[in-house]
Formats: sequence, C-alpha cells, structure tokens
Amino acid sequence: MLKWYLLICLDTKNGKNWYLGINNKHKITNMDELLKKSLLKQKEDKDRILARSYIDREENKNAEKYINNNLVKIIVGPRRCGKSTFAFLLLKERNIKFAYANLEDENLIKGIAGNNDDLTEALQAIYGDVEYIIFDEIQNLDM
Repeated sequence: MLKWYLLICLDTKNGKNWYLGINNKHKITNMDELLKKSLLKQKEDKDRILARSYIDREENKNAEKYINNNLVKIIVGPRRCGKSTFAFLLLKERNIKFAYANLEDENLIKGIAGNNDDLTEALQAIYGDVEYIIFDEIQNLDM
C-alpha cells in the first residue's frame, strides 16, 4: 500500500528546498506517452543500478534511525556524489518497495507539463503499490 512518504534527493547547487504535494486519490487512465516512456526508462535504470554489487557504507547503517518515521527524508550533497544510489540501497536493504522519478529528465518534465498529480498517478501506474517515492533533482520541478 502506498504510504506516500517521500525520500527526496536534492541537489544543493541552487540552494532551494522543494516539496511536492501529492494526492493518492487519483487513478491514471490515459498516461501521456512521453511521461510513460520516461518513467519506464528510469525504472530500467534503477533496476540496473540495484542489480550491481556495492560495498557497505557506514552511512547506510546510521540511516536506520531516520527511515522508520513518517517524515519527509532529504538527502543533500553535491552533484554526482551518490545520493540516489545511497537512497536506492537504503531502501533495497530493507526490502522496501519504492518508485523513482528523476526530474532532470526534460521529457519527464514535459510529460507532466506542470501537473504534479500526473506524475504521482503515473508512478503508481508503473510501480504499483510502493511505500516510498524517490524524487531525484526535485528542484527542477515547477511549483
């Protein structure tokens, strides 16, 4: 069952904090092709990353105290430092089902065209019931 907790990977380059309002009452019926293709490609990328083997990081063990609450989680760091991979592994190690949207993808941004509900509906249609959603590069989302 989708709890709609958010795990947000935020790029600190712009120094902005963003929050995406979501609503789990809508069901997607006619998903835009651009949006669907983008999210399916990102799902393949996520699955490919998760299939690799990694060395355990101390941060993964320390994160346990933060993962088990209803608060929004924000991972902050410079570009290309492994924030997304850290989030993926954190959830994978705990057998938590999650969805992923990389908002650096211009086609994804075009596909939602400012309607954030379309994004959450599409994620639910593609991933099914999940406990978490990772929004990567969320500062690129127009509010």
